[in-house]
Amino acid sequence: VANLQRVKANLKRYKASVLKDAVEGRLVPTEAELARREGRAFETGEQLLERILEERRDQWKGRGKYREPAAPNDVVSFSLPEGWSLGTLDQLHLQIADVDHKMPRAVDVGVPYVSTKDFFGDEGINFKGAKRISTEDFEALCRKVRPENGDILLSRYGTIGEVRLVTTDEPFQASYSVAILKPVREQIPVSFLATVLRSDVVISQIKRDVRATAQPDLGLAHIRQFVVPIPPIGEQKRIVAETDRCLSIVRGVEAEVDVNLKRAQALRQSVLRSAFRA
Repeated sequence: VANLQRVKANLKRYKASVLKDAVEGRLVPTEAELARREGRAFETGEQLLERILEERRDQWKGRGKYREPAAPNDVVSFSLPEGWSLGTLDQLHLQIADVDHKMPRAVDVGVPYVSTKDFFGDEGINFKGAKRISTEDFEALCRKVRPENGDILLSRYGTIGEVRLVTTDEPFQASYSVAILKPVREQIPVSFLATVLRSDVVISQIKRDVRATAQPDLGLAHIRQFVVPIPPIGEQKRIVAETDRCLSIVRGVEAEVDVNLKRAQALRQSVLRSAFRA
């Protein structure tokens, strides 16, 4: 059991190491390196950010007065690879918001209203076990923000820093304990943003900005100003693919470890039963 628990701890450290290498430019060859090798030009992270900001303005049309997002006022703790840039989460998203903090009444049959207690594993959301709210309450909460396929959920109250990608078209709403992030579509892989949010680059900023109370919480204003690295788009896709490959291996090993831990616990109970029967 002790050995298996050590394996689980090592796997956790390995996952953190993979994510750290991914967002610091050490997991795959950089786009700058490949471009030099192949004798071609490439779009830098800075140029990509300008394109994202232009798309952000275009997608905002018809939604009232446009607010220009603030540029980064902080730096990251590592040297940016060639061709990378820095941006804020606010610059990369159309909206970062949560619902009204008035708790809607639970109903027997209705729309799922998920909170951090419905998050499981590294990526799962338990929609079936979530609280249900009426269609009227759902529509009222959606006037402010509505989670959609392709959005990101970030827990910001109580259990902080859990990240989930929305991969369903079924209607649901997220509790005020969860921030809903709506990326600028078609311009940046959502899975790369999720990788950055799970890495120490953002976790360190969360630890810095979280308000320590009886129930720790993280303000939306802080989330919007989190500084994140922006590699060229091709490099982002390679980073996501390699990260997924590494972490899928880890998940397989973790599953085997959990099975063996259950077997060990069952053996322990069997030994104890035999001992006391004697």
